[in-house]
Amino acid sequence: MVTIRNKKVSIDGSIKYLFEYPDGAFVEAIKFEYNGAQAICVSTQVGCGTGCKFCASADYHFKRNLTKEEIYDEVKIVLEDNPTLEIFDEVAFQGTGE
Repeated sequence: MVTIRNKKVSIDGSIKYLFEYPDGAFVEAIKFEYNGAQAICVSTQVGCGTGCKFCASADYHFKRNLTKEEIYDEVKIVLEDNPTLEIFDEVAFQGTGE
């Protein structure tokens, strides 16, 4: 089961989550408001295989793809952490969660 290792709340209300999986892998998810809609951006991979020079994610080499259950857990935990929110209007998927 994934656990929240860190949570940062921005002054604009956005929340950035750092998740840790049992194998020691870390990924991020972000809950934010976009054009009046509640949105979440979830990670789909641990690490990055692209290696763009301008991106901090390049320092974290690709390790593995997340399973559908792990991606679902990200969404579920963010919803549980925000009890007044019943569903997200938008869901975005990203590689590493940078």
